[in-house]
Amino acid sequence: MLKKEEKERNRNIHDLNSDLAKKGIYNNLKKKQIEFWTGVRNEAAHGHEDKYNSQQVEEMLNGVRQFIIDFPA
Repeated sequence: MLKKEEKERNRNIHDLNSDLAKKGIYNNLKKKQIEFWTGVRNEAAHGHEDKYNSQQVEEMLNGVRQFIIDFPA
């Protein structure tokens, strides 16, 4: 059985994204953008080059960069 600390450490992006939106850190539109970025990243990581295009990668990169500025750790 995993300890609570281990469960928290092993959470995935979908869980974290949902929690942050529910807590009002950002709105549902931002949550959907993050889901899109995650999808592009996952398709690229698995070599599915036919599932995304260069414009989508560019949007993802720009979006993640802006997210880091808007929501610093």
